[in-house]
Amino acid sequence: MDAPQEHIRDFNVKTTFDAGYKNATLLVTAKVKNYSQSPVAARKLDVKLYEAGKSVVVVTGNASVPALQAGEEKIVQLSIPVNNPQKWTAETPNLYTTVLTLGEELLRRLPVSER
Repeated sequence: MDAPQEHIRDFNVKTTFDAGYKNATLLVTAKVKNYSQSPVAARKLDVKLYEAGKSVVVVTGNASVPALQAGEEKIVQLSIPVNNPQKWTAETPNLYTTVLTLGEELLRRLPVSER
């Protein structure tokens, strides 16, 4: 199966914590590129954070991806607050799964730890 002509070319997911190490922010950066020879309409980039091994959605967020001209690439960023996530330690290696989608395109599931 071929990738869509407009797709997430690259992404980065980073977690930061507040000063009290209680609440976190999920920082997502995605590079969306139009590989086609025609302009494409604006879309939404959706992000969901799941508890590891479960279908429970912890948080969601989305960002607008502007219309792209042929060959054009845009960087899309969003910040999603995560209230009191389970922390990762050697004794309790809690992992979350982050899922990015652009329209119907499911990029992939990415395990994320809250350290």
